[in-house]
Amino acid sequence: MAPDRRYDGPVKRSADYFINSPFSGKILQSEPMKNHCTFRTGGNAEIFLIPSDIHDILTVKKICRERGIPLFILGGGANILVSDRGIPGVTLSMEGLNRIDRKGNSLICEAGAPVNDLVTTALGESLSGLEFLSRLPGSLGGALFMNARCYGYEIADVLDWAEVLTVEGDVVRLPLNKSDWAYKKSPFQDSGDLILRGSFFLKEGNRDRMKEEMSRIALNRIEKGHFKAPSAGSTFKNNRAHGKPAGQLIDECGLKGYSVGGASVSDWHGNILINRENATSREISDLIYIVQDRVREKSGFELEPEVLRIGLWD
Repeated sequence: MAPDRRYDGPVKRSADYFINSPFSGKILQSEPMKNHCTFRTGGNAEIFLIPSDIHDILTVKKICRERGIPLFILGGGANILVSDRGIPGVTLSMEGLNRIDRKGNSLICEAGAPVNDLVTTALGESLSGLEFLSRLPGSLGGALFMNARCYGYEIADVLDWAEVLTVEGDVVRLPLNKSDWAYKKSPFQDSGDLILRGSFFLKEGNRDRMKEEMSRIALNRIEKGHFKAPSAGSTFKNNRAHGKPAGQLIDECGLKGYSVGGASVSDWHGNILINRENATSREISDLIYIVQDRVREKSGFELEPEVLRIGLWD
């Protein structure tokens, strides 16, 4: 389901569609989404499914299409803000698809694997190229969808190919075409394709040097306060046309520590909005709008959120 989509329900859904189907994964009802996103906020997912393989995914997509049930694909929950009213229909969590395999100097990783699991696997195999993603929250699928970028690199720099399930129901392998990728932009954002796995072409590395670089990056994330409180990491994209990072623009508005209910601009970094104390998603959303308004008034620049609003929003 698209962010900010108005849903005209309620329509009573039944998990029986999936219980009485070939679906072999886990089926949960009224699952609290605060347990599945890094902001630790949000209402319940009406039906929460964890597939065990691609056949389960095909089954879910077929049932949702035939029954007209809204379908939201959940990765690691690191860049989403779930409405306090929850998510209607089906939330399909990719966490069960988390296999990582080596083939030559490539690692092939399923979309539900945590990004940091891919990084630590590369370290164990002495394959270099993924160190910049050390301690990045979220799943591999989410990182590909957003073309995760940090420390001067982006995930497209090491991608060889991605395998997707198209909207037509075909499994297709897509070789990297760099013209389809840009800052925080991937071809999947417009295609509607569901990312299944990706292959990353790496190079033989020195394990000690890799470990040292990973430790440096992890320490930098800690020092920036990425793990001090529930958050989505950087809330806004950095637009080079602004001439300054988003965090600096927010700092210059005097917004560090500014709060709406339990949501705050962190004291330590302007671009990290946090769930300081039992915040609601609405409070975080309102804070995002206020920060955008203040920056626009002071600088004329429009901050673009990285965070996607998901579920039943007005």
